[in-house]
Amino acid sequence: GLLSEWYKAYGIPHKALINSDTKIITLNLRAMYEDPEGENFPWIPKPFSEILGTTFLSKYGEATLEALENKIVGLYFHAFNYQKAYIAPVCPPQLVNAYENEFEVIVVDTSRCPSKDIFNEGFSALPFHLAISSAVSFDPRCDELVRYFCLDKIGNTSPPLSANALVMLKDTSGDKINIDALPLLRKEEEAEAGVGFPWPAEPVANFANNVRCLGWDWDTSRANSLLVFV
Repeated sequence: GLLSEWYKAYGIPHKALINSDTKIITLNLRAMYEDPEGENFPWIPKPFSEILGTTFLSKYGEATLEALENKIVGLYFHAFNYQKAYIAPVCPPQLVNAYENEFEVIVVDTSRCPSKDIFNEGFSALPFHLAISSAVSFDPRCDELVRYFCLDKIGNTSPPLSANALVMLKDTSGDKINIDALPLLRKEEEAEAGVGFPWPAEPVANFANNVRCLGWDWDTSRANSLLVFV
């Protein structure tokens, strides 16, 4: 019904926390289950800057926000050991070619059972210098960033989208350029270096071809379609 649509209740049961004016506080109450004593009630979502933090793992020792100053930021989500099997990072050449051109990438390890050895092996194979991972010591930012960008809610893929995703941001403020940039890079595999950078989200899909929406492939040739602009 209308309430389900308003509160984005795509599954049952679904919980939403609202205030006395019926304004949404949060639709993601996973934080409630992780806080059985209610110390963080009413579980107001953290702003992006607080989630991102100020320090990162680095191949050259600990790094700070200064490494991201005046740069476009890419968050490269990768599960190095999805289902306890090592997955080699798949890094499009365009991402490598654009790296350090007023652009910095943070590798976010989304492994469910992080292993220090596996993380070190995978991270060393990438050209990027910064990372967030629980492989060395527990870091809640890995899950918090996945939830912030709803990467655990898009589609029904295996491995999940958060196992290999690229989020492009204007800067450390969290202003989004594209929360699913990898498909654009794959389209340009034959293109020259840096074409399309910083790969903004396409405003309208090309309905002459199959359309990928919310992680699902829709074959528009097999059914009538209604496109609504809001």
